[in-house]
Amino acid sequence: MLTNDVNVIINCAGNVDMDSRLDLSVKTNVKGPLMLLDLAEDCRKFECFCQISTCYGIIDDPNYEGAIEEKMYVSPYDWEALYKMVIDMPVNDISHY
Repeated sequence: MLTNDVNVIINCAGNVDMDSRLDLSVKTNVKGPLMLLDLAEDCRKFECFCQISTCYGIIDDPNYEGAIEEKMYVSPYDWEALYKMVIDMPVNDISHY
């Protein structure tokens, strides 16, 4: 069984098409990694989850200068609430985004 042997998960899948529908991008870029994290919790020998992101970095401070470090940044937004809002949106509403 897969969960008996996996110790590293590398996720490099993602949708970088900025013209795709919002819900489809969220399913690929958010739901996919969340499902992999669920899998990681079931792996008995699990050691590392590596998320390879897109080439885009967002800094909320327009006065920020300098390099964007390779570290986890705390978001000022409630990502779980935003994720739920998008997932629960009717397709007709999503087409406006």
